[in-house]
This record gives sequence, structure tokens and C-alpha cells, in this order.
Amino acid sequence: MRVRKINLLRDVEPLVEMSAHYVARPHKTKHYLESVVKCGGTVLIAEENEERVGFIVLEIIDSPFEEKLYGQASFYYIDPSKGQKTVLEGLITGIETWCEARRLPRLEIRVKEEDKYLKEIVGLNAYHFISRGYQRVFEV
Repeated sequence: MRVRKINLLRDVEPLVEMSAHYVARPHKTKHYLESVVKCGGTVLIAEENEERVGFIVLEIIDSPFEEKLYGQASFYYIDPSKGQKTVLEGLITGIETWCEARRLPRLEIRVKEEDKYLKEIVGLNAYHFISRGYQRVFEV
């Protein structure tokens, strides 16, 4: 399992195609991914044998509510045939590295007992908000 940053020229179209089964308007995915990167965010891609098996969008955003910086990690797609647990673990490692590089609090992820091995999860949408001084934990 390899996790790397997105290459806009090479990766956007395949990721749009990958998400088309789960997203109502895939053309918006393309615009969103390009916008995130242009605004300084990060998109991490999980690969197995040179094949893209999952991706995640990471952003740092100024919160209008608490006037604090937080990171948003959105799980957009994990290929169910590639073993979700492995892909998710690879992406989590990538998120932790991303957080550490930006001196954000360490990411904590809890997995619900019934989803422990992530067998049934296909289009996983979960959010984790990280701010200076506290953490809110999401459950997958």
C-alpha cells in the first residue's frame, strides 16, 4: 500500500471516474479536487500495485465560528474489492503525517464495533475536525 499526494494532471480524471458510482454529479468532484489543491489543501491517494484504490481530501480551514484553524478530512471513496481496512489504515497514516507537518493535534479515529473490519463500507463519508487546543472525534 502506497499513499501519495495527488498529481492534478495525472490523477483527477481517474478519481472522478472512480467516484462516479457514488456521487450524483461527478463533474463537481473534478472542480472540487482542483479547487482544494489550488487553495493549498491536499488530496492523498492510496495505491495498490500502481492502481488507485482510495482517496481522501484534506483541508485546513479558518473556522468562522470559533476563529480557530481546523483540518477537515473527508473520506470520499474506498474500493471495496481492495480490503477497506488496509486502505483506510494507509490513509489514516497519511492524515497523521499531514497533521503533524502542520502542528495540528493528532488525529484520533474510532471505528464502531459493528464496522470493525469495514466489510460493508463502500462510499464512506466521515469528517474529523481538528482545531488548536481540542479534538472532536468522528466515528466511522
